[in-house]
Amino acid sequence: MTWTQTRSRWAALREVCAQIERRRDGELPWSAELAAVFGTRRELVVALRYFWMLTLTAQVDDATALDGAGAARLAGRRLAAQHAGLRRVLDRHCPELATHEARIVTDFGGSRPESGVRTSPAPVS
Repeated sequence: MTWTQTRSRWAALREVCAQIERRRDGELPWSAELAAVFGTRRELVVALRYFWMLTLTAQVDDATALDGAGAARLAGRRLAAQHAGLRRVLDRHCPELATHEARIVTDFGGSRPESGVRTSPAPVS
């Protein structure tokens, strides 16, 4: 992938995230323009998941460095609240994501998440 393609992909991803947050309906946006950048809906979901995990890791790492283990769980919950629309899309398309999130929070936070506590809010029906 060239630098130009990478920049175009990240710009498209930011725009998709903004659309998702405006709509907050849990639906994955799709258009001919997105197909030209990502190819398939699955590839778009993979890119959104990567963006989410990268952001979560950075948030948890920063919180843990500043405030200790309890802050890691709080950072995960804050991220989910700030990006509730994206969280809904990912809950719908990546049900395994919660397991990976818990692992990140545990790895950075140094302790196991409390039983029954998710790093994201429960999906809205």
